[in-house]
Amino acid sequence: MKAYIAYSLSDSERYMVSVLAFRFQDQNFRTDLSLFKYEDEPNFSTRSDIKSSHLFVGIATQDGDKLDFVRKEWLYALKVHIPAILLLEDELLTLNPQLKDHPNILVFNRSNPEAAIHQINQNIKAAAANQEGKPNDSLAWMIGGFAITPLIELLSEQKQKAA
Repeated sequence: MKAYIAYSLSDSERYMVSVLAFRFQDQNFRTDLSLFKYEDEPNFSTRSDIKSSHLFVGIATQDGDKLDFVRKEWLYALKVHIPAILLLEDELLTLNPQLKDHPNILVFNRSNPEAAIHQINQNIKAAAANQEGKPNDSLAWMIGGFAITPLIELLSEQKQKAA
């Protein structure tokens, strides 16, 4: 199985992509990473990588500079029916308020990571109980939920160290 990871992180946060990739590898997933080598829309190579994946995980923090790329790739994953989760720092919603209403977008606050972790656990439980409704939503949480929890914890710890 394969997971595709798109990210918009600061330089000091990019190591978290490796952490996420290792989490997936521990679960026998191969990973592809976004290369952001296109202008307006994902190019053929990017679309092929996403389309051949079993899961899409996008991560964006307020200090990253690739949010538009991550959003476009996430939208493409949804278009081709790939289970997809988008993890967004809460500050990004002021710029993109329309994003908060999608069921597979998880918003986190570095000062209160417990709320997002609780939401992940709730989404995993709901997905396990209700696989009939929207199978891609269920699969996204059941497969990807375990992997993104440590990222929220790491992002929270990074804020605490900076304070």
